[in-house]
Amino acid sequence: MRLLLLLRVAAALSSGALPPSAVYKPTETGDRALSWLAALGVFAKLVKRRPAAAVVAGLLTQPLAAGITRDLLRAPVLAEPVTLLPDANSRIVSTKPLEGVRIVAYEGRGAVAVHASHGFGSTAESFQELLEALSVQLNVASVIAHDHPGFGLTKRPSQRHKYMLGGDVALALTRNASSVVFIGHSMGAVSATDAAVRAAEAGTRTALVLIAPAIVAGRSIGPPSVKRRSVIARAVGALTKLVVTRWPFRILVRRLVLAKDFWPRGLGATYGERARQDTDQLNAYAKRYARAAGVVGWERGLLAFCAARLEQVLNALLTGDSIEARLARALRSAYIPLDRVLVINGEDDALVPVANARRLVENLRTSAPAASVELVEIAGAGHCPHEEGDVSEIVGNFIK
Repeated sequence: MRLLLLLRVAAALSSGALPPSAVYKPTETGDRALSWLAALGVFAKLVKRRPAAAVVAGLLTQPLAAGITRDLLRAPVLAEPVTLLPDANSRIVSTKPLEGVRIVAYEGRGAVAVHASHGFGSTAESFQELLEALSVQLNVASVIAHDHPGFGLTKRPSQRHKYMLGGDVALALTRNASSVVFIGHSMGAVSATDAAVRAAEAGTRTALVLIAPAIVAGRSIGPPSVKRRSVIARAVGALTKLVVTRWPFRILVRRLVLAKDFWPRGLGATYGERARQDTDQLNAYAKRYARAAGVVGWERGLLAFCAARLEQVLNALLTGDSIEARLARALRSAYIPLDRVLVINGEDDALVPVANARRLVENLRTSAPAASVELVEIAGAGHCPHEEGDVSEIVGNFIK
């Protein structure tokens, strides 16, 4: 009963039913005292019978209680996304599929629109330097990137289906363009490919740039075997159920992401050795990534995205209609104006190895020999070539 009561109080505090400032002063002494009170409160009956055992139990549970009380009762002050916009090139817009979308946009003078989709944990600011460089090309009309639901400064919707990783927002933002180049990095490669295929099917001339694409290239293009489908589907289904158990995961995510060195260390692990040594650039990008943790509901949004993405993967496995297969069909078709793909991958990418990019390109070339499918491998680069160095010339030449 005591444990249940403590959990109810914690839930009330975390949901705002009781203002934390009214009951708790964020001091180190307060942290220790309150966490010990929580830890020993659970073992109150044990204190009466075996005080020594109660102290040992308190020692074992106090760090956990300290973390929970600190995170629940002293959560950082959160703000609405519009108050966190870093510069004039960022703004909040509403599209038909989603309201409150943060975009980063530059205007050009040409006829080709460019849209970029960021990777997991990232934001549209990941492409800022690349977009700025592309916007000065004579043939580029506009360049734009947006924050996916669950990331960056885009408003966190309440409906879980709006977190599905697709090209809806990208299509809405480029709906008036007659020619579009879709760029996708890592997880964003799935969204960019979906947008490119759907735009081309609707008659828009499109091309596709995939940077370290998180599209697992199969040995051959087609539906997975029945055996593989059933095993993976069960695993993904179990994970989906686990992720939607929100409260404990919210605490875990909050503790991880709000750690002072989370983003510098995380980005350092994905970058290549050369970029890892440039601490100024690393810290600058880390600040961009960390800005999202100041948005109201950020951890709920992140978990909602994870749950929706797992559900999406499960559906793809059950139907056998992978994003790779869809792209291959579009490239093969003589009636769909999508016939150019550029894949860029760092040679030292530990998250999406360059071998996967090579296999993806080989599969697409085999399936659609008439299409132009290029691969550029960047020596010394890790998982984020567009952040670690300048790829604007490579992408710019492809757009021309």
